Amino acid sequence: MKQVTVYTNKIYPKKLALAVWQQVYLWEFMNPNHVYTKIILDAIKLFGKDICQSLVELFPDVLGSISVETFTKAINKVEPSLIRVDADEVTYPLHIMVRYEMEKELMEHAFDINDLPKRWADKYEEYVGVRPTTDANGILQDVHWSEGLFGYFPSYALGSAYAAQFEHAMQKDLDVLDCLEEGKNGGNPCLALLTYSSIRLHTNTCKDY
Repeated sequence: MKQVTVYTNKIYPKKLALAVWQQVYLWEFMNPNHVYTKIILDAIKLFGKDICQSLVELFPDVLGSISVETFTKAINKVEPSLIRVDADEVTYPLHIMVRYEMEKELMEHAFDINDLPKRWADKYEEYVGVRPTTDANGILQDVHWSEGLFGYFPSYALGSAYAAQFEHAMQKDLDVLDCLEEGKNGGNPCLALLTYSSIRLHTNTCKDY
């Protein structure tokens, strides 16, 4: 959540009284800042290499001479799952599609409210390929609706799309791997990345219009 904290610290001191639409815009860009830190920076091969070597040393009989490539693929396994927050990056948008479509149908009164659990299970089976057996791993797994946060879920999927573009643009100006390698040698691996984010992203994603 460090990127999110840095982002809000950059924005809120200057914009303490944001309009409602500006707050929505702000949250839409907080998600990609978190996503691009968590997924794109933390999951690259540099960390996979170090973790792989450490685990091989700890469990030589189990892991043997596993390659970094095989290890990276294993920890980024793609498979259908019931729980959104545990989903991999490939299937995650499908979880969002289920929620978005159900929210839209709820607003349009497209089905009886008592049919929500079954509707959820049907959509999961259709889109994700798995069917929840309880409401706990089905429609009650999120807190958003109970808090009145309707229309929020799409920002997660948009965040992943934005994050990929952020990383693509960053690679044109910075060698991310080199920045992180510097951290291994006692430097500050995030200084260049945070400076770039502050100048190019944080101060430009919530403006007065």
